[in-house]
Amino acid sequence: MYNEFLRFIYNKKRYGFDSFSDGLYLVIFLCGTLLILKGNPEVNLFLYLLFFAFTNMIVLANEELEYEIRTDQIKYLELSSQGVFQVYAKRAVIYFTYSALLFLLCAAFISPVSIPVQLGSLWVALFCGILFFALYQLVILLTIRYQRISVVVDFFYTILLFYSGMVFPLKHGFSFGQFLVQTFLS
Repeated sequence: MYNEFLRFIYNKKRYGFDSFSDGLYLVIFLCGTLLILKGNPEVNLFLYLLFFAFTNMIVLANEELEYEIRTDQIKYLELSSQGVFQVYAKRAVIYFTYSALLFLLCAAFISPVSIPVQLGSLWVALFCGILFFALYQLVILLTIRYQRISVVVDFFYTILLFYSGMVFPLKHGFSFGQFLVQTFLS
């Protein structure tokens, strides 16, 4: 795990301008979204934190795996004693932590934003963690199989953003996120 963390930091330093641009894009996106959602009592920012961190974890893994496939580094992962899925399971923790820290820094920058956490939220977090980790593994599998699926991943990210019900409440219609919130937080 420590080696994967060092690899992550080394890659961020090695591709400094790309890392800066990507981080700036995420900060602008998060600060803008948090400013819009700041006064809305219907939005649970803890669920938005989970949603952002999990989906950004998937996007980061997909980008990195596609890069490793293009540069032919994937063969070293396949021949290693751990294998691709075990290595990317370790990287999932690093990607999630990076995304969550970015979110929390942006929330601190917006200052009066509070992130309420209830006991039921922890059950939702556990269930969503399992669900998104399965989706993460599916994206890894599809990336290995088809090699270029970034556009599809970003498309599904957008669909999840607007129609999950966990981020923006849907007044009409059923959503899986609303079911979770009503079950565990009511």
